[in-house]
Amino acid sequence: MQSTYRILIFTVLIISSLSILGCSKTSTNAVVATKADTVNVETAKVVTAALDESAVLSGKLEALDSANIVAKSAGKVASIAVDVGSTVSAEQIMISLEADDLAATLNLALAGVDSAQLTFDLATKQYERGKALAGSGAVSQADFDNDYEGAYKKAEIGLRSAQATLEQSQAKYNDSFIKSPLNGIVTARNINVGEQANSASTLLTVMNLDKVVVVVNVNEDQVNRIQVGQELNIKVAAVSPDQIFKGVIKNIALSANASSKVFPVKVQIDNSDHSLKPGMFAEVTFKWAEKSGLLAPINAVSSDGVINRVYLVQDGVAKQTRVVTGPSDAKNIMIVSGLKDGDEVIINTPNTVKDGIKVKTRS
Repeated sequence: MQSTYRILIFTVLIISSLSILGCSKTSTNAVVATKADTVNVETAKVVTAALDESAVLSGKLEALDSANIVAKSAGKVASIAVDVGSTVSAEQIMISLEADDLAATLNLALAGVDSAQLTFDLATKQYERGKALAGSGAVSQADFDNDYEGAYKKAEIGLRSAQATLEQSQAKYNDSFIKSPLNGIVTARNINVGEQANSASTLLTVMNLDKVVVVVNVNEDQVNRIQVGQELNIKVAAVSPDQIFKGVIKNIALSANASSKVFPVKVQIDNSDHSLKPGMFAEVTFKWAEKSGLLAPINAVSSDGVINRVYLVQDGVAKQTRVVTGPSDAKNIMIVSGLKDGDEVIINTPNTVKDGIKVKTRS
């Protein structure tokens, strides 16, 4: 009996200890929860100011004029007068193909023209003499037509045929000298002396780098707010992250791309020092207009794609507030409704901020 009584007392003591520990943990959790009710946040004031409405669009630089050079007719390369980096002029010979057979054909065509010209000259004299004889009645009309006028016309056709053959031979011979179609710089070379050139492979690439263009895409809301001739600021980080280049809109597409639904715009930049290279990324700043209104930091506004919200701070409490927004720049966004001048809003909102939670500001 005594043993049973002792066991009972021991059990009661254990249960009491566990209850005390449980209460202690609950009390600790309550303290933690109380501390978590206040969140440190960063805030900013909503102010009335001017907004420079703009958009920054990116694209790749391209040469204003460029050409991939191919051979018009197949042939073995005899000599190459340029290399990558060479400056060339329009019509300058860059590659010569072996053309001994073409030169021989050309000489033969030249001789053919000389022979045809001689025949034509003789026929012309006879024709003039025949007209005089026919006029005096010394020869019949039939004899004049056959012996004089007919021979003259045959000689004329023979001369034109010989000249056409010469032009054809000259063109084929000229094709063995591959020339630059524009003033520029050789940016690629894909052929060596002794190799076979043909019309299917690019031999050289020539670019005019004095001017470059960047192609950017604007949407349907932006396209009618820009115009050809408009000057824009451009940054090319690969050259200098802080340097501003000036560009001019040269072309605006009249219709949207069928798949992307955007309008390509070409912006031209002077590049006399050739610091801008095709393939570099450029950022183009489009400025639409300057508007005045209620502005909030752009990082104060969150959106689910339909509704825009901010957290307004009132009496140390975060209050989630719906807002209607307007245009923005890189830093601020215009608030059309939902806030007033002087309101304090949370920026870079932490995930711990909820509607109604107490906040401690460090604006």
